[in-house]
Amino acid sequence: MGDTEFMITRDDELYHHGVKGQKWGVHRHQNRDGSLIKSGKKHSTKISNFLSKHKEKTVAKKASKTPTSKEISKLTDDELKKRIDRMDLEIKYKSKYSELHPAKVSAGRKFLKSMTGVTTSSLEKAGKNIGGQLATYFAGELTNKIAGKEVVNPKKGQKDK
Repeated sequence: MGDTEFMITRDDELYHHGVKGQKWGVHRHQNRDGSLIKSGKKHSTKISNFLSKHKEKTVAKKASKTPTSKEISKLTDDELKKRIDRMDLEIKYKSKYSELHPAKVSAGRKFLKSMTGVTTSSLEKAGKNIGGQLATYFAGELTNKIAGKEVVNPKKGQKDK
């Protein structure tokens, strides 16, 4: 084979990525009586810290969600007016911002907007016509290529006479 060696991968092989020497049903962080060893205590504190942080995040997410109808009914008139005023301000800001910074519109979208007066059936007819012309052109080109000479004028779709 020379200097190059090839490695052939096989799908019928089983690889184990676990803990070396680990036995089924034996937890590596516990003694046989179920008490935790030093690494088990460290592991359990990591898990409890993770769970407490996760719980804090979920509580914060729930607090940031929009209130339900029951919560809204508990609001005072002033609090409700403040929220409504805030929503109105946000709507005004978004509309003003979109006026000052219009979204970039692609040429295709501009073309489609300009075509609003054209009916869909006429667009379908035009598309079929253009598709037929393209098919005729490519068929003529292919015929000429196979024949090795210009037998068909692909722009006309017929033989030159």
